[in-house]
Amino acid sequence: MSIAEARAWFEIQNANRTKSGSLNSFIALWDSAFVSFNENYEVVEVEILEEEQAVCYAEDNYTAYESSGDGSYRASVVRLVVMRNRNTGEMLSFRMTITPSRNYLERYSFSPPENTYLAKTDDFEGMVMFHDLEGNYVNGWVFENGIAVKTVKPLAAGEGAGTKSYSYTCYTEIFYEITFHYIVWYSNGEFSHIQYLGSSITITGEYNICYPDGGGGDGSSGGYAPPAPPDANKPKNPCDQLNNYVGVDTGFCAMMSILQSTTTQHEKEFGLFLKKVPSEQYGHEFVDKGIEGQCEMELFYPDIPIDGFVHTHYDGCESTFTVGDIGIMYQWYKEGLISDIKDFVFSVVTKDGAYVAKVEDVAKFQNFGEKFLNDPISVNFLEGMFGALKITSDNSITENEKNFISLMNIDIGSGIKLYKANTTDFSGWDRLELDSNENVFVDDCEKYKP
Repeated sequence: MSIAEARAWFEIQNANRTKSGSLNSFIALWDSAFVSFNENYEVVEVEILEEEQAVCYAEDNYTAYESSGDGSYRASVVRLVVMRNRNTGEMLSFRMTITPSRNYLERYSFSPPENTYLAKTDDFEGMVMFHDLEGNYVNGWVFENGIAVKTVKPLAAGEGAGTKSYSYTCYTEIFYEITFHYIVWYSNGEFSHIQYLGSSITITGEYNICYPDGGGGDGSSGGYAPPAPPDANKPKNPCDQLNNYVGVDTGFCAMMSILQSTTTQHEKEFGLFLKKVPSEQYGHEFVDKGIEGQCEMELFYPDIPIDGFVHTHYDGCESTFTVGDIGIMYQWYKEGLISDIKDFVFSVVTKDGAYVAKVEDVAKFQNFGEKFLNDPISVNFLEGMFGALKITSDNSITENEKNFISLMNIDIGSGIKLYKANTTDFSGWDRLELDSNENVFVDDCEKYKP
């Protein structure tokens, strides 16, 4: 779904809503719109403005603002979301408000990475609240470590702290509503600009914060679309995910072995597109785009969205990924040519083994790509970092692993984790991390285990 398609559908469905003076009117700033998707949903998000825009804040944000006078504690994102179900074709639209917690804002010096409907950073803390287009509250979530762990419900009569409802236990919190007041200016019937007048603060009253008995994330939607954010459930263990999915695909492992044999027979890179087939294994399409005598491939794009890509670095090339490798993965993602980035297998095979660069934090990957992989100047900067960290064919394998992980952790991080084959037949994979002394160690994904 393109931005133009989303806009056309929305404006037909809501012909009177975005006009000045209409009930509950708002202005959708379509120039700010962007697209994201996963295997189930296509989503367009766009900033909205209105003459009175109300946002709920947790008490911690409000007291920090009151004591410091710093408006940065009132940071929020209010967007119109247009979503299409890729399986059914059903479309719907709603309002989403993201309010980062005080701790999250301070952690990033009040310039946090972008969080979206489909993607939150793995350390996101705060609230995400949904309203219908009339402004009626529908459902909301409290996020911790990028996961929706509690629901937010207006307090019903007779409820209170310790209330039990079905399989939930609830406690009560007071939220503060800040209404931002604007004058919206038009020229020749078209939106021109907006003038900020100030804000007013009221206590919105008490809300129930509810969590499932037994702990863990909450996957329910409260009965009304929009559904719970796709990451509302506890995420799968990424270590098991790779081993149980890629490691058991005998066809994939065999093709990896064939590719490895070329690294000592040719001075040229080869590749494979991977596409899932009904058996839940991978179909393979050979890619011959390597440049003879050079450690690179021609720039190319798959014809359809793919589920993975494997390529070689022949003997004498870098033993891990290059900036160009990560750059092409980002370009394919941006062009909608990756079916689901969180399940995407992006691998390099060398004479000594193989690696997978796995995107585990989509929001960070998007921010990293926009900052370092979006234009020649930023790519040159990242390649300068690559050179400064000495990721070269002359280094030991361990040094290149260490330096590549360091590169992927610059700024706020890339959201990419490095995996290494731990068997010669490519059936087992280890997740590599750096310890406090910058030494490479095997991370067993302990935090994801029940």
